[in-house]
Amino acid sequence: MSEESVEALDIKITGKPESVQLAQYYLILGAFIQAWTTLEYIFDLCIATIYHHAPGGKFCGRKQPRELSKKLKYFRTAHRKIHQLEKLAETAEHIATVIESVGGVRHRVMHSVQVRAGSTYKIDARKAIPHGSKYMEERATIDPKDIAKLAAKIAGALQPMADYARVLIETFPPPEK
Repeated sequence: MSEESVEALDIKITGKPESVQLAQYYLILGAFIQAWTTLEYIFDLCIATIYHHAPGGKFCGRKQPRELSKKLKYFRTAHRKIHQLEKLAETAEHIATVIESVGGVRHRVMHSVQVRAGSTYKIDARKAIPHGSKYMEERATIDPKDIAKLAAKIAGALQPMADYARVLIETFPPPEK
């Protein structure tokens, strides 16, 4: 019986090569999901701050946007429409671009069925998509190393996003109770 090992995050996994690859895949996937949910949570706080506290923040209607594409559109538009946000427009566009660039892959990774592709744990992502009156299967192969790179890209955006959120809260402080 052949054994392999991998070390990550101060964890050492030893076992059959396919078991080690699977464990490594799950570690990478977990890091990606954690990084994305943290980034999106901070982004949602920024959207809520603008919507509820900025003068004219409810320009999009009675409800705060929920879908990622609508949140990105609202975020960009707010920096053009709300005077106090104009000075943050360049930073906001950078944040929106990072979120948008990772968002599509995030959607595929998190909303697909992952299956083993060959002898390694590349992700053969499969998703049923509407096509007329029936569904078709959409497929893409994603290497876990690419997911790890995206997780690092997201992690690199967390501090600038937190800094931006801090400036927003200073610009539009919640009302005193």
